[in-house]
Amino acid sequence: MRRTGQATAMASLRPYTSLVTPETDHFVQLQDPKGFARAVREFLAIL
Repeated sequence: MRRTGQATAMASLRPYTSLVTPETDHFVQLQDPKGFARAVREFLAIL
């Protein structure tokens, strides 16, 4: 079970912060490489 309540609260308090919760196990970059790449690109775009 994922406990995202605290992480969601933390993300909502910081500017330019979002919480990404992929539907994968521990190896997100192997199980969903396109989703992982998309999340990284979106992160890098705001730097």
